[in-house]
Amino acid sequence: MVGFVRRALDEASYRPGWLTLELTEDLMIPEPDTIRRAFEDLRHLGVGISIDDFGAGYSNLRYLERFPLSEIKVDRSFVHDATHSVTKRVIVESVVKLGAALDIRVVAEGIETEAERAIMRALGCSVGQGYLFAAPLDDTQFRRLLDDGLLLREPWGARRLLTVLDGNVL
Repeated sequence: MVGFVRRALDEASYRPGWLTLELTEDLMIPEPDTIRRAFEDLRHLGVGISIDDFGAGYSNLRYLERFPLSEIKVDRSFVHDATHSVTKRVIVESVVKLGAALDIRVVAEGIETEAERAIMRALGCSVGQGYLFAAPLDDTQFRRLLDDGLLLREPWGARRLLTVLDGNVL
């Protein structure tokens, strides 16, 4: 996997810091040591590693300890209707605090309403994605978003499309 990513970055003339690989938790179950080594190599290369749907399925807090993650994406099931569920709010806030303590970005997935956006922001989650911001896009639609100025700059100079919940550019 690492060789493939390195070749793809070289062929495209992209910096590794511009790439974040989004993976599901079930990928880590069969051979955790092999996956951990690959993740470490990717992170040393400068590539980000994001775990999708965190908190659902096979969730295990040991992943935060064992794997060199740069991002976790809180599963939509915790975002949906969080305005009416104390339990969901406590879970999201806890994940956000864990992320901050471990220097792992936390993304709220599946934000569909302004109320969900507001509650995620209030809980400390500054990055989100979902239909409130945009539906899934093909390459032409994505390019149009970039052309319209929705490309934001992260502190280390990487360029990524991010929807920041509080309206501030990272």
